[in-house]
Amino acid sequence: MDKDLAVLSLKNSLKVSIILPTYNAGDALLLAVESIRQQTLREWELILLDDGICDMNLKVYAFSNVYICDGSAIPASGYSNTGLTIAALAVRLADHLKGRYGFE
Repeated sequence: MDKDLAVLSLKNSLKVSIILPTYNAGDALLLAVESIRQQTLREWELILLDDGICDMNLKVYAFSNVYICDGSAIPASGYSNTGLTIAALAVRLADHLKGRYGFE
């Protein structure tokens, strides 16, 4: 086989696996996927690894009315004192729920 034909054949059969780790990415995930879709290479697969269980408003993805406010909403890290972060999340969740359900 001609060297140029072999290179062309390889380019046409090239497949790429893209592994995209994410954690509660929200709109950033949409931007990342769209960026991948805009690439010139068309033979690819996208594998999303989402370690998050909730969205930015602490709503669990699989349910319409379940919210969490504990350490599971915080990305895994080496920090041991997460109390202030959880308190801040509780205040943010309370504000969100007041707005969503019309309480003031």
